[in-house]
Amino acid sequence: MKPNSETGGYLSILGIVVAQEYQHQGLAGMLLQHFEQLARSTQRQGVTLTCKKELVTLYEQYGYTNAGSSASTHGNVAWFNMIKLF
Repeated sequence: MKPNSETGGYLSILGIVVAQEYQHQGLAGMLLQHFEQLARSTQRQGVTLTCKKELVTLYEQYGYTNAGSSASTHGNVAWFNMIKLF
């Protein structure tokens, strides 16, 4: 096992979940902003995340690009790779 580098590469998010009663309040956007600031402060190339198909457009609104289907089959769901480069 190789430890993660403290700088460089990408900050990777496996998923963001906001409880239904707190959705549509901008919380996911605030979390993304925090992750992006953290990634910049550690000289990362960008942020990557995986999401379900129905959330692709949400992340695109925050400047993420759909990099296609993920190899993950977790929960028998189709996942998509999203990336935001700096």
